[in-house]
Amino acid sequence: MRIINKLILVLASSFLFPSMANAANVEVYLLDKLDGNLNHYCIDMLGFQDRADVTGNLQTHTCYSYQGQLAVDQTMETAHINQGMFKVLEFDVCMGINGTTAGSTMAVHECSDAEEQNFAMSDNGQIRPETAPSMCLTAGPSSWAGGRNGDSPHQIRTLSLQPCSEEALAYQRWGTRIEMTDH
Repeated sequence: MRIINKLILVLASSFLFPSMANAANVEVYLLDKLDGNLNHYCIDMLGFQDRADVTGNLQTHTCYSYQGQLAVDQTMETAHINQGMFKVLEFDVCMGINGTTAGSTMAVHECSDAEEQNFAMSDNGQIRPETAPSMCLTAGPSSWAGGRNGDSPHQIRTLSLQPCSEEALAYQRWGTRIEMTDH
């Protein structure tokens, strides 16, 4: 029922208030801060910001919004997310799954209508691939320091598919935001 109400509100606002229907650039962040010492974890491309690897897998990494702006290798758009596509805007690439079983990694691909790139974000924040609805986008169980020598305060975790479960919610609940918040 909540989804239907949201859909009606979005459709009505797009007709009645076209300027409100504009998409927002956001970061997709893990709702539970876990052990994050600077900020939450965000969906992130391998590599450093504008030098990100457009052929690699995705990871979770400290969200850069604490620095005052969204990072180019973490910025997505709500309009795409609402359509089931997680597109990194600056690089024009989309998140896709590398399999449908537990442990399958997430990669970036040229955006297309491929079913491996279609996701649904549930009301509780779980992101599920359309081709494997019992699996959820899951941050890894442990973190490590970023930087070439492991001396950065930024933290990294893996990102993979794992069975959706109540026990794993801290690693599986995601949200979107325009800027860093205190929660």
